[in-house]
Amino acid sequence: MSDRLCAEIRIGGNIPSSLVGELCRVIRNEGVGLEWGEGGFSPADANDLMKALEGGDGGMLCLKDTEASWGEFAGLEQFCVEHGIAFDRKTEGKYEFDPETSSFRPGMSDALVEVTNESGERVFAEREVRKLKELVKDKKNELALKLIERWFPQLPPLEPFRIVEG
Repeated sequence: MSDRLCAEIRIGGNIPSSLVGELCRVIRNEGVGLEWGEGGFSPADANDLMKALEGGDGGMLCLKDTEASWGEFAGLEQFCVEHGIAFDRKTEGKYEFDPETSSFRPGMSDALVEVTNESGERVFAEREVRKLKELVKDKKNELALKLIERWFPQLPPLEPFRIVEG
């Protein structure tokens, strides 16, 4: 049996209308809710998805689960990656599990998963920071810059959820 962790996923960007039916099916299979502590959001079509946006959250489709398996939405995240749909997922920490975020934007080959603190800020291993410190100290700035870019990727902001022709 998997550990259950609180998690939320925000989906944004342009969703081709040709994917709406399958997206609705995948969401129904996740057993998520629009609010904490509720499940069973069962969208059937584009209208249901667009009504879910009326709750606020900056035009993003925000889905929540207080008991997500491993703190992930495996089927939904895989669907989004396979179809180039942008998302941000946040998972709360519990016991031996650190909080984490997972982000995907069109054009990426896979989601970027990062360990965070409770405030959602990325956490780095001390050995990585020490390595960077030595590179800067030795004035090997080109390699240091590459490490900084790898550790601090610049993702574009998640855009509002929209259904477009396609």
